Amino acid sequence: MRFKRLLITAALCLTGMFLIVRGAQFLSDARSSGEIAPTSAVQAGSLSGEESASSAVPMEEDVSGRFDAALWPETVKQGGFIRLVVVGEGAETVEVENPLGQEVRWGWHRGVRTALLPVSWTAETGDYVFTIRGGNRVQQLPITVADGEFPVQELTIDTSLTQSTLNSDSANAEYMERAQPVKSEFTGNGLWKGIFLRPVDGGWRSTEFGSIRYVNGSFAERHGGEDLAVAAGTPVYASNSGRVLFAEYLTLTGNTVCISHGLGLKTWYYHMNELWVQPGQDVNKGDVIGLVGSTGFSTGAHLHFGATVGTLWVDPELLLSGTVLPE
Repeated sequence: MRFKRLLITAALCLTGMFLIVRGAQFLSDARSSGEIAPTSAVQAGSLSGEESASSAVPMEEDVSGRFDAALWPETVKQGGFIRLVVVGEGAETVEVENPLGQEVRWGWHRGVRTALLPVSWTAETGDYVFTIRGGNRVQQLPITVADGEFPVQELTIDTSLTQSTLNSDSANAEYMERAQPVKSEFTGNGLWKGIFLRPVDGGWRSTEFGSIRYVNGSFAERHGGEDLAVAAGTPVYASNSGRVLFAEYLTLTGNTVCISHGLGLKTWYYHMNELWVQPGQDVNKGDVIGLVGSTGFSTGAHLHFGATVGTLWVDPELLLSGTVLPE
């Protein structure tokens, strides 16, 4: 009797194991054929009784709203510029509303998505807000534009020089045709390394950036750089690493060099006696690119040192101080 009970128990166990295996195989086959939704989808509530099994396929996760943005400096003078950075999985998809009106062009510097944004020297002073959008995230970054405090400069210059350079239609047309388009060229990676160098040794700053210049009693121009008065023949250094975009003689600015440092940032060097570089040449910070002179619209030996972000002149002292682009 006891032996029979043992046989019955063993038979029941074998039957149960058989049903469990067949049941698991049935569920697997049914899910593969789409007859039954995956358990995780049902638990997540992604399917209702009326939905088809195909809608149970997991959707790719939207990461466009995963970003964080910051800008420097939060107070910028007219004629300055701003560094905007965005990090996170959604950094490459953000859109920016720039209240200052300039196009936002993105690139990379040290692995961080970065844009450099110029502030016109004619921008209205006051408070502004940048709006950054990505996915379902909106971030607002306030800045203040302060007065550039530009000085007024009055010069008396021989009219023969002004007529052949500053007031010459052909000289200005040459500059606009040859040099002006270079300002719009854009490289998507930052090429500079650390704080920018003063491009000449010694001397003194004879004209400040943004000066409102009157020549022989009439308004002449806004000064797009700073003049560094040094002896003729003084070596001129590349203020930072980059690529030479322009190197030639222009009637208005004399022997002229422009170096691209990436992200729309360029430095400009005017009035040199000699040019030691050529377009397309890569230069390192501190390389000699020419010698100081007095060519073009110039009354004495000096280097005109300028900087542009996009098509706008910005204060080169911001590069030398590391205010916007620190070490």
